[in-house]
Amino acid sequence: MHSALPSAWHAQAWPTYRESARAGVLRRAVLTGHMRVHATPGMQRALPRQRGTTRLGPRRLLDEMGWQLGKTLRTPQHLYTWTQRLERAHRASSTTAAWRAILASQRPEVILCGDQRRPEHIPLRIAARDVGIPCGTVIFSWDNLSSKGRMPCGFDFYLVWSAHMAHELRRFYPEVPTEAIHVTGTPQFEAYLSSDRVRPRAEFAASIGADPAVPWLAFCGEGPLTYPDSPQFVSDLVGSSQNLQILLRPTPSDTSESWRSVVAAHPGRVLWCPPKWQCAQSWEQALPSEPDMAELANLAHHCAACVNIASTLTLDFAIAGKPSINLAYDTTTPPPLGRPLWEHYFQYDHYRPIVELGAATIVRQRDQLGAAIQAILATPDATLATREQLIQMQTDNCIFDVGQRIRAELGRRSAG
Repeated sequence: MHSALPSAWHAQAWPTYRESARAGVLRRAVLTGHMRVHATPGMQRALPRQRGTTRLGPRRLLDEMGWQLGKTLRTPQHLYTWTQRLERAHRASSTTAAWRAILASQRPEVILCGDQRRPEHIPLRIAARDVGIPCGTVIFSWDNLSSKGRMPCGFDFYLVWSAHMAHELRRFYPEVPTEAIHVTGTPQFEAYLSSDRVRPRAEFAASIGADPAVPWLAFCGEGPLTYPDSPQFVSDLVGSSQNLQILLRPTPSDTSESWRSVVAAHPGRVLWCPPKWQCAQSWEQALPSEPDMAELANLAHHCAACVNIASTLTLDFAIAGKPSINLAYDTTTPPPLGRPLWEHYFQYDHYRPIVELGAATIVRQRDQLGAAIQAILATPDATLATREQLIQMQTDNCIFDVGQRIRAELGRRSAG
């Protein structure tokens, strides 16, 4: 089911965003302070990477100032107060002035930011408040609240996936009033609900060079920051199975040579199915295309299962009615992440329900992989009930008509 698009679009170039030294220090302080105050497993792992990596010069000094200032923010109230100071640091900027002029001229009824974490939204948010235009955001993904840094500014309203996500938003941002949070669901799952995207198995197989007569496993790979030795898992799958093919889909921001090498090492067993994204050098630039959404819908429809480390695609495939195998063992000794993989992502707040519900088959030792594959091929519905519980928890079953709910909420906000 496709969400209807507006009949006309107007593209507006964004004013150039220039962050002052003061604003940069404050932003890094509230971001790292948020991670220290809430200290979830995901935040604790991500926090060291937030320290400036510039070796010399003014930038390193400013990064370090923000890092040290963040250590003094010890309560949610401190975080809120310093976030307001960050907003005030942008009030006199040329970018904010440019946004005021644009909004005063064009007078949109409501503004919706598609990512709650971008610092470029701060001057837009301030300008919208000054001009009197409501400005909201969507929570971009299920892990963003519990494993990422702080939102750099507050919004008038927040569109979330579910009551569970609404509760998380209040947990990490207690200053947000309940009436500012609205459950709409997320449109990212609509691709799996649209039968017109799904091609006949033989036709799809021909498009990717697969054998339609054997089972397929979709292996959804992670980038080197998530797990440096992810390609080894593909070789493990080949060695642990027979009479099936592995359709390799790397993360959109990493289609590096290491993936192509593992495809070349297993001709006929591993097939290359890279994402068809635009500007996928980083997540900040990555944009999914309609052909990619169609291909992912076909992978979910035709593959017997999804194999991944601890990916959102476990939830995607569950919505498509398919099980997942999660790889929770290490490919080398010592572990590439410094401690066992099982102690990382599977302990994160957003992923722990999958573990606790048993909504995926979790493989914690390499020699268990073959049996897990055979079991999931023989009884694909073994985790069906727990997958349905996961879907209910994460989406409130708000997976149909998401576009209509978002438009209705935007209409209500603009009218209010």
